[in-house]
Amino acid sequence: MPPACQTANINASMGQHRLSDFPKDGAPSNKAIPFNIKVYNCPAGINKVMYSLVPTSSSASLNDNQGIIKLNPGSTAMGVGLQITDDSMVPVLLNTSLPLKDYSSAGGNFTVALNARYFKIAGGSGITPGAANTEMTFVMSYL
Repeated sequence: MPPACQTANINASMGQHRLSDFPKDGAPSNKAIPFNIKVYNCPAGINKVMYSLVPTSSSASLNDNQGIIKLNPGSTAMGVGLQITDDSMVPVLLNTSLPLKDYSSAGGNFTVALNARYFKIAGGSGITPGAANTEMTFVMSYL
């Protein structure tokens, strides 16, 4: 088996939001929740580590370029999706390999700093409150 880094499942708790957190249709909530994906035990000798966020079949992409995914079928909220951004609030491209920042071929532990925020779907019939859950797969590749 080729050398690989390790990571654990991440659960980003979004908490409660108010309708006033959503400025308009087709725009993100003004409330972002920071979370980190810890990448650890990377062996020495890997030149480059890439990662991608891949929507699942139950939480499909709404917009790969804007990092927006649908809520899963168990969600009761309506009118929103979830947007993932980097630590500078720039949307993360979904289904795209991105370099792991600060990676060193010496190996070790690294962090992918991200934010999650709800996104009011344009042309929707408004927001219906309720549970708003989604999931993605974190994929790493090595060069």
